[in-house]
Amino acid sequence: MPHQRPRTRALRQERQLGQLQEDRFRPGAQLREGPGPLVQRAGPEPQIARVDVRRCRLWGVLRRHRASRSRLAAAAISGEGVHQKYPVFSVPRFAAAVKGWGTIWAVTPRTPRARPYGGVPADQRRARRRSALLAAGLQLLGTQGWAATTVRKVCAEAGLNDRYFYESFPDRDALLLAIVDDQVAQGTAVILSAAREAPRQARARTRAVVTAVFDFLTTDPRRAHILTHAFPASPLLQRRRVEIIRSLAAIFAAQAHQTLDHVPVPGTDLELTGLTLTAGLWDLFTAWFRGDLDIDRDHLIDYTVALVLTTTDLAAPLRRHLP
Repeated sequence: MPHQRPRTRALRQERQLGQLQEDRFRPGAQLREGPGPLVQRAGPEPQIARVDVRRCRLWGVLRRHRASRSRLAAAAISGEGVHQKYPVFSVPRFAAAVKGWGTIWAVTPRTPRARPYGGVPADQRRARRRSALLAAGLQLLGTQGWAATTVRKVCAEAGLNDRYFYESFPDRDALLLAIVDDQVAQGTAVILSAAREAPRQARARTRAVVTAVFDFLTTDPRRAHILTHAFPASPLLQRRRVEIIRSLAAIFAAQAHQTLDHVPVPGTDLELTGLTLTAGLWDLFTAWFRGDLDIDRDHLIDYTVALVLTTTDLAAPLRRHLP
């Protein structure tokens, strides 16, 4: 029947158009040939969750609207117009426009779901970028100093676009604190490990901890550079220094209780002793790494061990002179 060929060709074209629109709207529409359970798909915006399509002309209506699935769903929710032909877009009006062609069942919310890229999930990619920024920041802070560690230079060193910086850190200060806190966490782990592996004897344990601290600072010269240059130059890091000293003083007090059978000073005086020792040794090590002291490493370690051990001998004079 030749007279039916144009109609057949038109239907074929409509089906092709429908397939193209189905591919385009696939994340936002669930196409079904018959009744079935409501399907929700995750994503960043609302979606038309279930559409029964019996003829492909439905996608012609969508195409005439020239609106993306997000605009269609937003219009369906808010009632805003998307085309002069349909001043107010709504699910009933849209269904009426395609009556006999398909059924709109529901508009459901979509929840964010990050897609893997190159087989790597989004959270792992973010963690890698954050690690790269931390490594770049450590390189700049430990070689060029606090002033040179800018957002632009850190991103260039890490090989990342500037926008990825703010994905992990709100500003440069947050990055600097993260770098310092990471190094402090590593140093604290070194101290605790050395104390745990040393015998329960005051001199042996003290020497093991002091030696481990010097090894930690000298293994990576960038750490010593941060200690001697970044901390004095940055008010932000000076404030962080106070917190670090308090943390190290707490470790000193805890190790005193674990090592000594009897702590000869009360808890308050032990805390004050720990703060005095930690703050003084911080400045002493800073001066030595800066080259201000003409002594060798072994003598400095021997002196530090002797100074720490001497604090136990101060208990009697402290009790005698304190009111």
